[in-house]
This record gives sequence, C-alpha cells and structure tokens, in this order.
Amino acid sequence: MIAAALRLFKMASHTTIVREISEPRAAGQDRPHNARWGGGLVIRKSNRACALILLSRLAHQRALELLSASTELRDKLEENTKYFRSALTERGLTIKPGVHPIVSIMIGDAAKSQKFAARMLEKCVYVIGFFYPVVPHGTARVRTQVSAAHSREDLEFAVNAFAETNEELK
Repeated sequence: MIAAALRLFKMASHTTIVREISEPRAAGQDRPHNARWGGGLVIRKSNRACALILLSRLAHQRALELLSASTELRDKLEENTKYFRSALTERGLTIKPGVHPIVSIMIGDAAKSQKFAARMLEKCVYVIGFFYPVVPHGTARVRTQVSAAHSREDLEFAVNAFAETNEELK
C-alpha cells in the first residue's frame, strides 16, 4: 500500500518524499522542520490538497479492507437498527418507515420537536430536531442514527428516554 501511495503522491503533487521508513517515529524525532509523518513516510508540505487526496484515498482503501474482511459490523448495525425501530414503535412512537439506521421520530409541531430534542439532551440522549423549512410544515421530527457501536443497553436507554419524553410532552 505504501508503494501505491508513493506513486500517487509523485504523480499528483510537487510534494517531496524525504524518505520511506518502515514505521512512523515519534513526533519531532529526526525530521525536517517543514515535514510531517504520514503512514510510514516523511512528507514535506508543499501542496496540502494533494496530501488530503492521498490521505482520503488511503482511508477509503482501509475502510474497504475492513468491510471486506468481515460482515460483523454490518450485521450488528442491521440487528441494532431492527431492534431500535421495533422498540420505538412498540412504545407508541411514530417513526418514518424504513430499514436504514437513520431513524426519524415524527413529532409534527416545530416547537414541540425542539422541546423534545432539548428534553432528550437533558436525559443524555442527543437527537436533532428538524422542522420547516428543512421538512414540510406539520412534519417536524427528531432524528437519530443507530450505530454498530451501540450496545443493547445503550439502545434500551434511548428507547426508555424517548418513551418518557413522549409521555411528558403529550
């Protein structure tokens, strides 16, 4: 991967590769004053845009490698999403239909959606309220996003907070 990064860098910029190293070293150790460490390379800064392009490419490549290696995270995300959506519905909340991890809880009134979001934050659950002009009049909502990093306990905590807040603001 480092060899491919070197080729990209040489083609895409005027950045000077000072040397390729086998492992990154501690900051400030044996490097030129205008260089930085970059995944096994000491890179002199002369074109930041090209450096960002390279780093973005490497990040995407690493993400694809992780996703290709296992479906564990995707499976956990799907499981968490199904649980969260069904638990909210069972507790009497109206959600936008779908199977994706972005879950919109329909509130209707703009002022109520903002109160709902503020009350949820007080309960340590971060949600974002959306209302006109972001969404049509009368379709205000709060939005959450489920993650594979959420535990079942995290999701249960959030569902309970949603149900309590919904009852408080009826």
